[in-house]
Amino acid sequence: MITTLNRLMAPIAPFLSEAIYQNLVVNATPGAPESVHHTPFPQANAAMIDETLSARVAACIRLVSLGRSARKEANLKVRQPLAEMVVVPANDLEREAVELFGEHFLEELNVKTVSLRDSADGKYTVRVEPNMKTVGPKFGRNVSAAREQIVTLDGRAVQSAFDRGESFPVVIDGSTTLLTREDVSVRFVFAEGFAGAVDGKTVVLLDSKITPELRNEGLARDIVRNVQNLRKDAGLDLADRIVLSLTTGSRAMQEAIAQCASYIAKETLAAKVVAEPLEHAVGKIDVEIDGPENAITISLCKA
Repeated sequence: MITTLNRLMAPIAPFLSEAIYQNLVVNATPGAPESVHHTPFPQANAAMIDETLSARVAACIRLVSLGRSARKEANLKVRQPLAEMVVVPANDLEREAVELFGEHFLEELNVKTVSLRDSADGKYTVRVEPNMKTVGPKFGRNVSAAREQIVTLDGRAVQSAFDRGESFPVVIDGSTTLLTREDVSVRFVFAEGFAGAVDGKTVVLLDSKITPELRNEGLARDIVRNVQNLRKDAGLDLADRIVLSLTTGSRAMQEAIAQCASYIAKETLAAKVVAEPLEHAVGKIDVEIDGPENAITISLCKA
């Protein structure tokens, strides 16, 4: 297994793979080719490919992508934890992906739970708006009537037709005109307290309500990120234990530090977290997290 992996990496890490090959193969196997670059490149064994698993992984990647899109659209940064992700799967593969890779969704999208539902009814509406650059020429003198009718269309029916590769008919004065994707923009409007993304029959919803506890966790994650950057700038080794000083006049920051002190200490390898300035700090930085009202001074030294 190791020698096969070494042959795989040979084209992109020629010197490292050669050193490994000399130690593992040439020195131990008389008559072996004198260089890893003289050996045949490994061939894939198609019989070992699990097509079902590959399809489930692809579905997982797609759902995570939709979740990230929902976060971005709602301006919810990934470091801010959310309570729940809800998936309305389009097929059995997506359902199985959620069931098999639940922990992956929690980590990738920073949510506390992930659940499956059969319907997203009541969680979003679909609005249709005309693209006047194409609607104007298409409807001519009836463009005003067309605009009024388009904004009242059943958005889900329009989107469903487009997903099937079909046009959507609009009847004005007894004349039928077909709308295409270029003629309208379809916008998804999610219920209050939710962010989401829709792709075909797949719906991903995120509970966007930020409780005080979740808010504190998000602030703590930002503190950790800044401490890690400060550790790097100070030239500390990855394993170095530190004394960490977090000084702030922000009540929100103080509450976040109090709630998440053990998390901050664990993630930053802090033997002690204090609220007073350090006399012999090897690194110090002033930062504002989500605005000047959350200003904090971070300093550290070796424990």
